[in-house]
Amino acid sequence: MTEIKTLTPRDAFELLLAGNQRFVAGTPEHPNQDATGRVEIAPSQQPFAGCSAVPTPGWPPRSSSTAA
Repeated sequence: MTEIKTLTPRDAFELLLAGNQRFVAGTPEHPNQDATGRVEIAPSQQPFAGCSAVPTPGWPPRSSSTAA
């Protein structure tokens, strides 16, 4: 069983920042997660929903679905 570590807000931010820096630098932590891999799998993707959120009070998150 995998141990779940409780993160402080600072720890969580540091992990997110490190991941963002790896993404921008093109140095993924796991194989097949680079730009070439994303381009290769993009044609087979068929997303049916999306969710976006804005960190501004008064603007609720919205989700949409294109599934019929």
